[in-house]
Amino acid sequence: MLFPENANLWLPKEFVNRYFKTDTLDNDFTIRFGGTHMWNVKVNRLWGSNYFIRDFSQITKEVHLISGDVIVFELATRRIFNILLFCPNGIQ
Repeated sequence: MLFPENANLWLPKEFVNRYFKTDTLDNDFTIRFGGTHMWNVKVNRLWGSNYFIRDFSQITKEVHLISGDVIVFELATRRIFNILLFCPNGIQ
């Protein structure tokens, strides 16, 4: 993650078009991490076709993200994302 302090996390347009083409994205999503952390988040739309997870900064604080960390998202169900965290020092 380039700037963990950013409040919002943009979703790639190709990902949204592929997995949520007919979905209005009105309902909340759940993000899970490590079996012990879980957050309900909202996805918002900006400029017609760009989507972002609103207020992702709370998650970055709770999992202690720093610049250089990489987050991998896995779409577990239509409304649940699992995340994996990879740090430069190899610790997850």
